[in-house]
Amino acid sequence: MANPHSELVELFLHLKAPFAAFRPFQSGSYRSTTAVPSPSTVYGLILNLAGIEQRKELAAPVTLIKEDLPEIEIAIGQVSQPEIAFLSQQLHQYPVGASGAELAQKTYGAKYWIAPVRRAVLVNLDLIVGVRAEKWLCDRLDWVRVPDLTYVSYNRLAVDWFADEACPVIPELAIEIISPGQTFGEMTEKATNYLKAGVSRVWVVDTKAKTITIFYPDAPPQTKRGEDSLEDSLFEKLQITPQAIFQQAGIP
Repeated sequence: MANPHSELVELFLHLKAPFAAFRPFQSGSYRSTTAVPSPSTVYGLILNLAGIEQRKELAAPVTLIKEDLPEIEIAIGQVSQPEIAFLSQQLHQYPVGASGAELAQKTYGAKYWIAPVRRAVLVNLDLIVGVRAEKWLCDRLDWVRVPDLTYVSYNRLAVDWFADEACPVIPELAIEIISPGQTFGEMTEKATNYLKAGVSRVWVVDTKAKTITIFYPDAPPQTKRGEDSLEDSLFEKLQITPQAIFQQAGIP
């Protein structure tokens, strides 16, 4: 539910995809696609981008939608008209028991449970989506940060994952190193955003002061220096100090 006293913000998203399909409810061997996604489809996409789970209980036999999802005003516009291509496929409907056996004679010995189908597909989708929602939600959508260093455990990401693309999971640890011209206040804002996005720990490294400030989602930040231990229950085998880190980095 929307808070009547909260600030509403407008945001525009540019969505492009080489291929897409938005299926209306229909039966038969042909599946069409609408030229633009429905508002409910875009609403779900926005929540996914913001990291908001729509489903109430994942383990239940029937998946229900939460009642307290945020209200969003949505406008959808085409930048250009996509082309429509068609895929020809074979739909395998495997028989159970004697079901469908009456079709065997009509197919003259061929596999009577296979039917040809056609699927319409959009080519070069190009949309602009306008969003009007509470500020906290737009902040989550209009937020792209790339930390200096990240740590992701094998519990979250498979050991054999290797791709030249954005990490598909939220890291446990994000590390920001204060560069010339940056302030600690700016790093604090970044750390807060990381925590809101689901990062478990954020380290802000100040090479001049030789300190490491640790930000937690449920506790005040702590600044470590010298021989202070960086031990953390999140990283069971981590045994190191700020002094050791700066020495190994060659920072006098």
